[in-house]
Amino acid sequence: MDRIDKLKAAGDYVGAQMIRTENALGIASLAVGGEGLVVGAVDLGSSLGRTAAIGTRLAAEEAAASRTMQIAGAKFEEFNYRYGVGPRYMMEPDFRVAPPSSTGGIASSTGDTVSVFRKMSDAEAEATLTTQRLQPPAPGSNSSKYLSESLNKVIAFQNNGVSSATSESVLEFVLNKPRYQDLMSTAVNQAGSKGVDAVKINFEGISDPSLRNIGVPISKLDAFNDLILQINKVDR
Repeated sequence: MDRIDKLKAAGDYVGAQMIRTENALGIASLAVGGEGLVVGAVDLGSSLGRTAAIGTRLAAEEAAASRTMQIAGAKFEEFNYRYGVGPRYMMEPDFRVAPPSSTGGIASSTGDTVSVFRKMSDAEAEATLTTQRLQPPAPGSNSSKYLSESLNKVIAFQNNGVSSATSESVLEFVLNKPRYQDLMSTAVNQAGSKGVDAVKINFEGISDPSLRNIGVPISKLDAFNDLILQINKVDR
């Protein structure tokens, strides 16, 4: 009987769930002869599915450390849960992967992902978290949705058109870094960019020259949303 079965037999469903979630988010190489990987994805009752060898132990460890792979694993387990496949839980689990820590309030990057941030009303934040997509601009408002690579800038930002009594949230958009760089390769400076169909950039309120504020026009909204791996609420 493995650890999960022992915990379940003892009535410790929380402990069993924690172990299962750890397994589902990691990809670890088998220690015996390097003959395969344990892939956290589907609970087959008493053990995880195993694959044939697909690389060295080093490659497996690098894959396990990949935030993209962790998010993909969590999404796969959530899909199984929603459609009644795999383990059953006494309460609905939280399948989100913890956001990477930011240093000095700047855009966090783990090699394969990058984070940008946006402050918005609680209503917009709820819709954004539910759909896991950046929402389109409100009719009659600025034609672009602005975010920033600087968390400090976003936290300090106060929209003059929003009452100070309005409750707002800050969200982190975790993006595929290579594809984000591709999107930003055609970005233009906001000054003098009227009529240009591209992501706009400016540096208002940012002291670090390596960071930018970005304006995503409606025409680029789908392209931006396609980069999103996960959206998290930032605790302030």
